[in-house]
Parts: sequence; structure tokens; C-alpha cells
Amino acid sequence: MAVLLGGGGSRYALSNLSVQLVAIGYLVFAIDRAMTGWRDLRTSLRVLVAFTLLLPLVQLIPLPPALWQALPGGETALRSRELVGASSQWFPLTQDRARTVLAFAALVPPFAIAVLRPREDFSQIFVRMIVGLGVLNISLGAVQFVAGANIPYGYPMVETGRIYGLFANHNTSGLFFVVALCSLAGLEIDAASKRVQMALKIALGGLFVIGVLLTQSRSSAALMLIPLLYFVFAFLRARSRSGRSLNWKVVVPVVAFALVVAWFGLTQERLGQTMERFGDLQDERPAIWRDTLAAITAYFPFGSGMGSFDEVFQYFESLETLSPAFARRAHNDYLELGVEAGIVGWLLLGGWLVWGAWTWLAQKSRGLDGSQVAASLAILSIAGQSAIDYPLRNQAFLCLAVIFVVMLAGRSLNKGSGH
Repeated sequence: MAVLLGGGGSRYALSNLSVQLVAIGYLVFAIDRAMTGWRDLRTSLRVLVAFTLLLPLVQLIPLPPALWQALPGGETALRSRELVGASSQWFPLTQDRARTVLAFAALVPPFAIAVLRPREDFSQIFVRMIVGLGVLNISLGAVQFVAGANIPYGYPMVETGRIYGLFANHNTSGLFFVVALCSLAGLEIDAASKRVQMALKIALGGLFVIGVLLTQSRSSAALMLIPLLYFVFAFLRARSRSGRSLNWKVVVPVVAFALVVAWFGLTQERLGQTMERFGDLQDERPAIWRDTLAAITAYFPFGSGMGSFDEVFQYFESLETLSPAFARRAHNDYLELGVEAGIVGWLLLGGWLVWGAWTWLAQKSRGLDGSQVAASLAILSIAGQSAIDYPLRNQAFLCLAVIFVVMLAGRSLNKGSGH
């Protein structure tokens, strides 16, 4: 449901609200199971989840005038509030209370996934689900591609000539194809129909590659190398372990299929436009990042409040780069987190990174299964795009990220496990 309705970002509040209300209803309906699931989480993960949920709530606590005026960035708010005679009132740390409330609400569906996760190992079902949604995304995108017109799915298409599928942002749609490729890498095959399923994986992989290119997302096209290189590595490793030479009955069809995909890419004008975009890497991001650093400095170390970036960034936007359009986002989630949560946000991010690395090393020592491979590749891809975009500011990808966390942790997610 998050993917079908929550792919539009913060501007599509009603769609996001529908996902959040279902999550709240599910939590209330299964409150006993949710409490058991919370208690069963390992202590390290419970601490991270708790601090993640508490961060926007703490930023909403009203503070006395002397305190909020003394906070970094408080003098900016003071001048504005003096104009409306509100300088002596209590205000929270956040500069945009409504956006901070929305930031907390967006965390409810991922929290529901974490505590209501299946007790059995449903990881391969998750993998198949994501691959299936990738097929739905490319199917809807194919209609947009063939029609060549403004045929949206719930969200107005920003620019014709790109496919958006289930998402409002072409970068997010491209990243979804990438994580579908990652999931395809972790899709386990039954020995009984190995050849048929392998052929299906190759065909779906080719479709997802084309889907990435048709979104014209440069970041997604670059990140696509993560699962593709893993495919090559896994194939060569399997051959090396078996001690057999390359099976040309397998290699020839794969190479032929790759050539067909390449030919399609070279002969399609829209795919060619994606390649042309790599020839001009100049955009407005570096200027936005420079102004974002100024905002970080002004509100450091506590930040301006989760979700408040758009509100405070305009104050620090340089006249040299000012344009009629709004930046809306920092186009770098790590910098935007620094603006909104300061050192606390970065420490929390560091905690998640340490937990992820530690869990991956522990699981690797026992041997990663297919779903854990898929989760590792997908989390790496999401983290990569976060450096130049904002995938986790999207309700769908917030839920997907938690699913990948659950898949990576596997049985070690619970206290009773060996890890």
C-alpha cells in the first residue's frame, strides 16, 4: 500500500495520510502483537527506533521565550515573531510545527512494519513482492512511454519523455527499479525449474535496466551498477567454486539478450537522452549545498526541526543563485538532516550505519542468504542516492527501507536469536 499510494512525497498529504491511517489502525487492532514485537526487538534496535521516533516529538515541546530565543537560529525567529507581537510566547525548537508533526506521522508505517513483522521467515515473500511491484512500475511506465503524453498515476508528470510509474519523482522511480534489481539478485531459485526461473530473472533484469534508463535518472543509472556488478560477481564465483568452465549454452543467450537491450537503448531517442544527460553534470545542487551549509552553521548543534528545511532555507539562499523556483529540498539527505536535527540527527544516523555494518558482518560470517544479499544491495543503493537526492523523504521508500532492515537482520532481529 505504501508503494501504491505513498510514492508522491510530502506534497501529497492525503495519499500519505491514507497509508498512515491504515498503519495506525493495524497497530490498534493488533496492539498485543505490536507490544510483543516491540519487546522482542534486540536492545540496540529498540534504542535506535525509540530515538528516531522521539526526535521530532522532542522538537515539538514548547519552550519558554528565554530558552528558544537563546537557541542557535533563535534570533531569526525572534525578529519574525516580534512583528506579530508573539515574541513573549512559548514556542518549540522547530521552526515549522506542522512539518515536524508530518515528519513524525511518516514514521508510523515503518514502525508498524518493524513491530508487526512476521515471526516466520517471510523474507523471500518480501523479495517476490518487491520484484512484482517492479513489474507493475515498468508496466505503468510502458503506458506512459508508448503514449508519449501526460498520463500520470495519481501525480502530475513533471516532464514528458520520462517514465514515472508509481512515483511523482523520476529519480525515485529509477531507484525503485534499482532496488527491484537488487531484490531480483536475492530471489532464490527452485532446483526443479532452475532454467525457466533463471531465464525469467534475466528477462526481468533486462526490463528493470530499461526502466532505469527510461526514467532518465542519472543517479539511478549509476547506482544500477551495484546490482549488475553483483550479478557478474555471483556468476563468476559460482563457476569458480564448481570448477567448471563457462557454459556457453548459458553465456550466449545472456550476451545476446544484453546486446538486444543495448541496441534498444542506442536506437531509442529517450534512452539516448539519458546518456546525453551524463555529458552535462552541471546543475543547481552545488549552489544549494553551499547555502545548506550556511543553514547548518546557523542552527548548529540542535537544528531547525524535522521537516522545516524548506521554511528556513529561503532565509539563507544566496542572491547569486536565487531563482523563481523553490529548492524545497537540500538534494542531499545527509546535509538536510544536519539542518533539521543538527548533531543529534547525525549521531542517530551514525548509530543506524554502525548497526547496519555490524549486522551485515555478523550475518556474513554465517553466510548471507538471498534475501540478505538483496537487502544489503538495496540499502547501499538507497544510501548512495541519499547523497544527491532525498529518497527517504518518501513514504514508500521509508517503508521499503524498514523491510530491507528486517530482511538484513533476519532472525537476529529478535532477542532470542543467537546474535
